[in-house]
Amino acid sequence: MKKIKALVNYIIFLIKKGARAYFRYGFKEMIMRARRYRGRILQYAYVSNLSDDMQQERRRLDQFIRDHEGKKKIVFFSTNESWGGSEVGCAHMARGFAKEGWAVMLCMVRYVQIPKMLKTIQEEGEAFLLERTSTGGPDGTMNIISTFNPDIVIISQGHLFEGLRCMQWFESQNIAYANFIPLAEKTHTQFLPHTGIIQEHTRLLNQSKIIFLDNYRAKDTIQEIHGVINVPFHVVYNYDVDFDQPITWDEPTPEKPFRLAVLGRLDSAHKGLDMLFSAVATDKWRQRPLQIILYGSGLDEDILRKKIKQDNLVNIIMAGPTDNQAQVLLNSHGLVFASRMEGTPLALIEAMLCHRMAIVTPVGGMPEIIQDGKNGFLASGATKEAINEVLERAWNQRYLWQTMGLDAGVSIRNKVQKFPFQSCSDILKNMVN
Repeated sequence: MKKIKALVNYIIFLIKKGARAYFRYGFKEMIMRARRYRGRILQYAYVSNLSDDMQQERRRLDQFIRDHEGKKKIVFFSTNESWGGSEVGCAHMARGFAKEGWAVMLCMVRYVQIPKMLKTIQEEGEAFLLERTSTGGPDGTMNIISTFNPDIVIISQGHLFEGLRCMQWFESQNIAYANFIPLAEKTHTQFLPHTGIIQEHTRLLNQSKIIFLDNYRAKDTIQEIHGVINVPFHVVYNYDVDFDQPITWDEPTPEKPFRLAVLGRLDSAHKGLDMLFSAVATDKWRQRPLQIILYGSGLDEDILRKKIKQDNLVNIIMAGPTDNQAQVLLNSHGLVFASRMEGTPLALIEAMLCHRMAIVTPVGGMPEIIQDGKNGFLASGATKEAINEVLERAWNQRYLWQTMGLDAGVSIRNKVQKFPFQSCSDILKNMVN
C-alpha cells in the first residue's frame, strides 16, 4: 500500500513539473518532458516489481543471452539525453562488434524520435537495445545490465563528471568499464564540484580500462582538474558521412546567395546561437546576400524562432533536423560554429570531408583542425565581439571560401581515419581477450 501511495505522489509531482514546463516553455516542450519522465514512472515500478514493461525486457534479455551463450559481451551505456557524437561512435562500434559475433547491448535514453542509425540496428537485430528510463546516473536498467554480466561497459557521457554514479555502480558490481568523454572543456575548471566529488571522480577514472576522447586538449583539461590519471588515453576524431565525397561548388547568384550551415542541437548555452544571432542583427548583415541556415532541433527552438521574428533576422532560416548531413553540407558554402563549449563536433569534420571551410570559435578540438585563413576562420574567443569580428573577416574573403574548402578536404583527410572507430574496437578486444 505504501508503494502505491508513493507512486501516486510521484505521478502528481510529475504533473506539476509538466504544468511548469508548459507555462515556461510551451506545449511542445511539455510533451517532450512528459515523454522523458514517463520512463521514471516505469523505473519506480520496476524497483517495486510492478512494471510489466521491465518484466518483458527481462524475458527478452534472457532469450538474447541464450542466443549468444559462450560469446564475449559488451555494453555501450549512454548518460546523455540527446543523440550526439559519442552515441554515433558507440553505435558504429556496436555494429562492428556484432558482426564479429559478440553479444552487444546498447543502453540509451528513450528518445522522442529514434535516430536513423539506432532504428537500423534495432530492425536488423544487431544488438539488444535497452531504453534507459532517466539520464545521468543509475536507474532500473542497471539491474538488467548486471544480469547480462558484460565483459566490459563503455560509458558514453555528455560531460566530464556525468558518469560518476554509473562508474560507482559498475565498480560495485565488479564490471569493468571504459569511458568515452567527448566534452572536457576549460569551462569545467571554472565550475568545479565539491573537492570530495573531484577526489572520488579521480579514483574512479583511475579504475577505468581506457579513456576515449575526441580531442587532445580534453586530456590536458582532465589532468589539470584531476592530476595524474594512470590510465591510457586514446583520441579518435568521429564523423558520420562517407570518407570520400565529391568536389562540388554551387556558384552563388542573386537568386541563390552564399549559404552557411549551422548543424547541431538548438541549445544556445552550449552552441552560442544567441551570440551568432546578435552578431548578425544589424542592417549591414540584413543587406548582404547571405543565408545562415540552422539544421537541428532542441529546447531553444521556439525561443530562436521568436528571436528571428523580433529582430527581423531575414538572413537566418530554421530548416529543422536532417538525416542527410552530407547533402546539406554540399548544398552550403561553409559551416558556422559559435559554440561556448565543444569537443570536436561531428559536423565540423563532416563539413571538411565535404570540402567546405568552417568559421569556428577556439573551443574544444576545433583549433586542432582549423588553421585560421587557410582551411577556415578561427575566432579570437567565444564572445559576441569575437564572433562578429570573425564573421566580418570571413565575409570579406568570401570569394576564397571555395579554395579554403579544398584545403579543408585535404587537411582533414590527413588527420582522420577512414574507419575511425576500428582502432577503438581493436583496443577493447585486446583488453577483453
